[in-house]
Amino acid sequence: MAVHAVHTSHIRLRKVTGFFVVESIVGRLIPELTTQEQVKLLWDGASASFKASLVTALEALQSAPIMVLLKDFVLLMCGALGSCKYSTKALEDVVSGSRTRYHDLLLSAATLKLTATVVKDDLQDAVQLKADAQIREVTALGLPLVLEGVQGANAAPPLTAPFSSCVPSLMHQIRSYVEDSVSYLRGLYSPWELPTAVFYYRNRMISKAVVEALQAKISSEANGQRPSGCMRMVANVWCLLQALDILDSWTLQQARANQEGDHQEASNATSNTGSKADAAGLMGGAVRSRKAAAAQDTTASNVQATLRTVQDVAERAVVRLVTTRVNNALMEGFKACSWLPTGPLPPTKSPYVIELLQVVQETFSQAQARLPRPSFLFLCRTVTHSMGGAFVKLFSPEGIVRAYNTFAIQRLAADIADLQSAVSGYGVQDIESEFSEASQLCLLLLSEKVEDILVPEFRKQKYPNLGLATIVLALDRYKELAKVGKDKTNFPAKKALDAVAKQLRAQMVQGPATRALQDF
Repeated sequence: MAVHAVHTSHIRLRKVTGFFVVESIVGRLIPELTTQEQVKLLWDGASASFKASLVTALEALQSAPIMVLLKDFVLLMCGALGSCKYSTKALEDVVSGSRTRYHDLLLSAATLKLTATVVKDDLQDAVQLKADAQIREVTALGLPLVLEGVQGANAAPPLTAPFSSCVPSLMHQIRSYVEDSVSYLRGLYSPWELPTAVFYYRNRMISKAVVEALQAKISSEANGQRPSGCMRMVANVWCLLQALDILDSWTLQQARANQEGDHQEASNATSNTGSKADAAGLMGGAVRSRKAAAAQDTTASNVQATLRTVQDVAERAVVRLVTTRVNNALMEGFKACSWLPTGPLPPTKSPYVIELLQVVQETFSQAQARLPRPSFLFLCRTVTHSMGGAFVKLFSPEGIVRAYNTFAIQRLAADIADLQSAVSGYGVQDIESEFSEASQLCLLLLSEKVEDILVPEFRKQKYPNLGLATIVLALDRYKELAKVGKDKTNFPAKKALDAVAKQLRAQMVQGPATRALQDF
């Protein structure tokens, strides 16, 4: 129905345009046949009818390609009529006003295609580049061949790209969208204004269609408890970010294609109309071009910020999934531990530590292969910090330990040491320090003179990461084990540790009071 209406309008516009062009020629050759006022009245009536039918046709259309054909024909018609001194501004305004509807249609189609592309990607495998032609194609798209922080990587085929199959497809679809956008916007803007419009609609498409497709995929992977898929999405979004500079250059090239012809058309329009305003517009083109470049920089920065936000969402999803798994393993392990053993525990690793070591090795190794270096460091440090904090919280009011003895602390210290050793093998600087508070607490509880902790200078030097509240809570839960069988132990007496805890509480109260008096 809409196509038929466009076809009908096309035939009518063509006939009427021909009539007025012939009328203009006849008027110049035989001016006494008609007056300018008569021709103007005739054109005003035809122009109003043109405008109404054009509005109806554009509103009815549901096909972006047909809208391009109609726009090109109308502009061609306006050019012919304008050369004959007929005012076509009303028609040009209708076509110009349709650019948002055109891009809405384009965006709807792109959204469906982009979403299907991302959904279809199972994120299991990265793209394999087996030939030089594939590498050239990826490089032309601006996509990186290696992850950030990878040194000495081989750039010759075969090689494994840092992204999955959806990323090159997304880049091709973005470029296809830009080409379709330029095909409609060209002729509606001056050459120096066109790049800004193209960038605006391109960035609008990325911020909506691309970002929504990526976010939906991240949510799907997170809800499905698949940290490996979320890791792949972190890398995919990072790769898209790396490709933006090349994409910007390519977009600008598309917007400036045939620019000399556009300048000539603008000059011709100026000479035909004799408009001083148009001439001034052409003279000010360089100034507006610089303003357009500044606007492009701003919109490009907005796209980068939006994609970085998506990457952050994916990173947080990875951290959340891994941390939850680690914390669950820790809590179950802590519940199964013996906190009041009657003798030394066997020197073998605790069952929960064995499980945690497997999780750490599996997760960190996979992350090291899939994530950009900053994302990998963030994951390792955050997960390790969570593990270290879980050990300290054992003795908090929310912790599961209500009483413990020295044998349990000996086992806990060994467990912490095993985990520190495991996380230290991934090249993350000083990551063992995330266990500092827990390991220093064990060191204190196993020391022969716990009362030394009462000396602030000694405490700062040997236990710099231990807070007074943590120490007090741990000391409160200590249970003395005076004998193992018939043999006496040299473990601290409960009364002695209670006295230490009491004095530490006094120091906790005294410290704020002293500072308050100093401030006063």
